[in-house]
Formats: sequence, structure tokens, C-alpha cells
Amino acid sequence: MNNYARKRTCAIFKEKPVTDDYPWESITLAVLIIFLSPFTSYYINAVAFLICFFRAVRYGAVIFSTDYCILATVSLLFQLNSSFVLLPYLCLAIAIWFVCTEGLQPDAATIMLIMWLDYLLLRTNGDFNNLVLCFSQFALLRELLKKQNRSSAVRTSKTYCISLLISSLYAYIFRSTSQLIALKGTEAPAYWMSTQKRFYGLFQDPNYYMALLIIAITLLIKLRLSNEIKRIPFVAMLSAVTVFGFLTYSKTFLLLIAFICVVYVILQIRNRRFFLSFALTVGILLTVMVSMQIQDSPLQVILYRFSTATNMDDLTTGRSDLYGRYTNAIISGVKSFFIGYGLDAEYLTLSPHNLYLEILYYLGAFGMAIYVATLGAFIHVTRSEIHQNRDDSFLMRYFPLISIALLFFSLSGMFSPSTYVMIFLALVSMLI
Repeated sequence: MNNYARKRTCAIFKEKPVTDDYPWESITLAVLIIFLSPFTSYYINAVAFLICFFRAVRYGAVIFSTDYCILATVSLLFQLNSSFVLLPYLCLAIAIWFVCTEGLQPDAATIMLIMWLDYLLLRTNGDFNNLVLCFSQFALLRELLKKQNRSSAVRTSKTYCISLLISSLYAYIFRSTSQLIALKGTEAPAYWMSTQKRFYGLFQDPNYYMALLIIAITLLIKLRLSNEIKRIPFVAMLSAVTVFGFLTYSKTFLLLIAFICVVYVILQIRNRRFFLSFALTVGILLTVMVSMQIQDSPLQVILYRFSTATNMDDLTTGRSDLYGRYTNAIISGVKSFFIGYGLDAEYLTLSPHNLYLEILYYLGAFGMAIYVATLGAFIHVTRSEIHQNRDDSFLMRYFPLISIALLFFSLSGMFSPSTYVMIFLALVSMLI
């Protein structure tokens, strides 16, 4: 592409208003290739990689932001081999393309992103995979957030929820095949000696899958409260996502669903929909009562997991012991507290199951400060696009962000693309 064409392309991207037109054909082909790869060869994902890259080049950041969220729901399948997952490298390549064609603006987000890269380089010793994972996602988020508005946020949120449901159905249909078992591992029982198996979706851990379902639920609620989705599709999609969530038999999922239900009722009351809030409360209570009468229902099984816990370690499924182990390692010395153990450090037996502890363990207090400051700069980028006359409440605007902030107390994911997709969706949802 010559200089004139590149400048003209950038001008089109900047001036072209976001419409409801979205080029579905090529991204559908890419996803079909990814779905076929476990049953044919993972090398065909190279074709999907090229399709997605050229879509970003042709259509720009607004369109690719939706592609990015679609690809996150199938990221485990999107690989060349077990050690080379393609999504982070696609994100890095596209972020570099956007920077090269549009340049870097000297704003707070850019400054924080450069600081983040410098610090990651200082805390890396030879193995750059984790660095690519941590930086490529942030670099792409920086570019995608600049072009978002309400229309693109609504489209991306809806498409993400639909994509997650499609990938969940795919995973459920093929969950017993040797190809998916080899990819994800054997599904764990819901509890000791249980016959029920925890549904993982297209992930190797039910907790990561559950986390994506949680953000989908919060997005659906926000879309409904903003009148961006009709009642019947909302109820259908919300019910399906919630059912898949309960099939993970996750205690964290149950706690967060309870939190989301409370917030949803509060938001309805704030909008003076008193009858609807009362009906929702009654409906939720009746659903819980009926579910508890069904033998081995997911809700009954999850509550059984709570009731059989004899100590804090049982209640948290070993997380409290991990928290203590990582906390002791972090505060064991001045160096470990301020700069951590580096990106190449080994887990202390298992991952910390807490994003905040994970960042402190690898990068220390300085790394945590840069991480939080970078997110703050991204929030500022998004807030600058919000209409001045909007009067939505703090809870309404930050509902998805608050949900994932709570979620990360029991879920690590510094090196997981799904973590950054959830952050992106939570930030984009502020525009709805």
C-alpha cells in the first residue's frame, strides 16, 4: 500500500460513521475454519489468521473490535499447535499495523502503554511468550477503544453474546469427542465421586468459561436496560447463558449471579419499574425453590458443595491456602514486594486463582501500579466518548466492570486472552 492509499484509508476509517453494516461473510468463514481445525488439522487456522488480519487492514479498528470478541470465544481452537495459540500474535500484528498506519497520539493511554512494555521487558528473562500475551492485548485494546461509540459498542456486545452461545453449543455437542478431550483435558466431577461433570465450554478450565458467561449476562442486562435488545431475545439468551453457567457447577458463578440479580432489581427500582422489580424478585425466588426440588439439579449440586465444606479451605476449594502461599511469597522481601519474581517465575504448585495476587507475584507493587494506571487511562479514553448529557447512574455505567473486578478475586488470567476481552467489553459497555 503506497503512502497516499494508506493516508486515504486512515482518513476513511476516521471519518466513516459506524453503521449497522457488518461484513459477516469472511469472519463466518474464519470461525468455521477454526471449528473444523480439531477434526482436520490445526494448520488450517493459518488461513483463518490471514482472513482476520486482512479484515483488520481493510475495515479498520471498529469492525475488528467485534471480530476480536468473536475470536475470544474460540481462542482455544485457534492455534497451530498446543504451545502456539494464535490470538495474542494476531492481536500484536494488528496493533502494530494500526500504530504504523495511524501513528501514536501522545496521550495518557499511550504513555502508560509504553511504560507497561518497558516494565515487562525489564521483568522478562528470555521467554517472551508471556510478554507477548500481556502486551499485545493491551496494545490492541488501546487502538480499539479510540474508535468506539454507542453503535459499535451495542453491536460488539450483541455479537459477543451470540458467539459465546454458538461456541458453547459446539462445545456441548462435541464435549465427548476425543478431539476436544485431547484439547481441553478430561472434565472434572462437580464434587468428589460425583457423576456430574463440570462443563468447560471451549476452555481448559470451567472458571475461565464461567467468567465469560458472567460478562455476557451483565452485557445482556445492560443492553436490555438501555432498550437495545427486545424482551423475547433477551429472556432467551439470558436463560441459555445462565444454564451454561450452572453447568460449570461453579460456586463463584452462583455468588456472582446472586450479586447480578440484586443489582438488576436495584436498577429496575431506580428506573421506577416497581412492579417489574417485584415480579423479578418473586420469579427468582420461585425458580430457586423449584430447582431445589429437582434431584441433582445444578443449583442443588452447587449448594451441596457449599454445605459440605468443613473449613475455609474446603469452602474456597483450596484457594485460601493458595492465597496464603502467594501472599507470603510476595511479602517475603523488599524486592519481591516491589518488583515481584518476574514473568518467567514458576507457579507455587498452582496458579494463584486471583488476578491481583498474580500481578503482585510476577510484577510486584510497581507492576500493579502500572497495570491499574493503564486501565485507568483506558477508562478515560472510553469516558471521553460518552455523551455529556447522559444521566445514567454510576452503577449502571460500571456494572460490567464491577462484576469482573469482583470475579478477578477468584480467577487469575494475566496470561489469558479472555481476561483482556472481558476488560475490553466492560469498558466498551460504558458507551451503551
